[in-house]
Amino acid sequence: MKKIIIYGTGAIANFLVTHINNESAQIIAYANSYDYGNTIDNIIVINDADICNYTFDYIIIAFSNPSRGFEKLISMNIERRKIIAFTPMTDLSYLNRLSSTCNADLHSYLNDNELNNLFHLDTINYHLCAMHTYQNYTDIIEHDYVREQTLALLAEEIKRKKLNGNIAELGVYKGEFSKKLNALFPDKTLYLFDTFEGFNFNDIKRDTTLLSESTESIKFTDTCIENVLTLMPHPEKCIFKKGYFPNTYDLGEHTFSFVSIDVDLYSPILAGLEIFYPLLERGGYIMVHDYNSLSYKGTKAAVIEYCTQHNISYVPLCDNCGSIVITK
Repeated sequence: MKKIIIYGTGAIANFLVTHINNESAQIIAYANSYDYGNTIDNIIVINDADICNYTFDYIIIAFSNPSRGFEKLISMNIERRKIIAFTPMTDLSYLNRLSSTCNADLHSYLNDNELNNLFHLDTINYHLCAMHTYQNYTDIIEHDYVREQTLALLAEEIKRKKLNGNIAELGVYKGEFSKKLNALFPDKTLYLFDTFEGFNFNDIKRDTTLLSESTESIKFTDTCIENVLTLMPHPEKCIFKKGYFPNTYDLGEHTFSFVSIDVDLYSPILAGLEIFYPLLERGGYIMVHDYNSLSYKGTKAAVIEYCTQHNISYVPLCDNCGSIVITK
């Protein structure tokens, strides 16, 4: 029985925990730099600075930037043979974006053979499409190619169809996706809905698919309206609606040509669909992020529930965390 530490408590960690091979692996601790002292299913979350104080066979890097974790563990004199990274992105065009320090020997610490002994894993393959971006949108396509390219193409369709209705985003965080919306739709008002204080704790409690309630309760709190506003290319077109949604929706019968919903948890996803789909212009679009997330499975549950009830079809995307697109 191999003793392992899971380095991380988020989406990838949650995925690994649900696929652990209990005959060959035992989780003795989780590690991160911000949630230590809590427990997950009676297993302690330790400060990553204290990893050296534990006896283990392997430490599994389970977050989206394995190169950073690898470098930190090496700097702590953790034996290289004990470090394994897991990433669901096996397309080398993604992996080559990791830091040059780790690219030379990336596969040596992915250690696929040992991962398959410790976990029941299916091979997950993601491939980037080769479609060229519009020259006008080279500043939009910079982080998640498939999601952002889809957004640009939908913006072209909305313009071609001359749709009325403004733009809304439910789930703003630091405004990276917001600035793309603002740039693509400079003539439309952009309504930005967010608590700007992280998740509502009652929503966390209702979503039973989460690995660590305490970890989720401190996520997405490092933001504010003032900082988001500085990113906007057309700040005069932005209207912020701070607070708990749907309580902050007071726009009456406004219509929308595009809505982005990215709030991760079951309750606010469902509330967003209930509010915005009836107000969507004929030919407009709603994008919901995290439909195929490894961790936020409440998103898929909410989408399926609402769309089944109202006989609505949607298209899944192969972007990071798996968005879906709804049209009317």
